[in-house]
Amino acid sequence: PQADWIDALRKSTDARQRSAAVRAIGWNHTDFPDSLTWLSESIQDADWQVRLESIAALDRIGSPEALSLAIQAADRPLNNFIDFALWSTLNRHEDKWLPLIEKSD
Repeated sequence: PQADWIDALRKSTDARQRSAAVRAIGWNHTDFPDSLTWLSESIQDADWQVRLESIAALDRIGSPEALSLAIQAADRPLNNFIDFALWSTLNRHEDKWLPLIEKSD
């Protein structure tokens, strides 16, 4: 039931509702088996606030897959808020992604 409600909100035409849905997904991601799939869509949203909430949600998850999705925010127009959120997320989780890059060299 809760997943249906969040799923409906994240598909709303109102960016504020989509942002709220993404925020709820981030705080409760373990309750939603599709959370990474949903966030992979929201990180590409046309609205910058939805993308900002997506970065915050992916930061909370913190897995290498989530960080890879967060980087996709750079594929859309950036502003100071998104730039800082992305920098903060990658900086905070450097111990998870840097070894993978060093290993691939």
